[in-house]
Amino acid sequence: MKFNTRIGFVLLFGALALAACNLPASGLGPTAWLDRPLDGEAVPLAPLIIQAHASDADGVAIFEFFVFDGLLASVPASGGWLGEASIERTFESASRQAARSGPLS
Repeated sequence: MKFNTRIGFVLLFGALALAACNLPASGLGPTAWLDRPLDGEAVPLAPLIIQAHASDADGVAIFEFFVFDGLLASVPASGGWLGEASIERTFESASRQAARSGPLS
């Protein structure tokens, strides 16, 4: 009886391991984040490099940078499933700006 139980567990574990091999790689969709400036960092009135990364199983084609819902720049992504883009801008407004990153909508 003990031998049959062991064989059953080995077969069950093997079947589960093989079934897990066919699971989809990711169902989370695209993910993006800012590398520079850091989240919550005050933006100076000087040249500023804005750098972002994004990943998606289908690939990343383009980055769009927005300030107050206005398009600042569209930059082609470098890379395949993991893309990177950066721009350099000088902000001339005296109002205090802060970097913000979050989920894609």
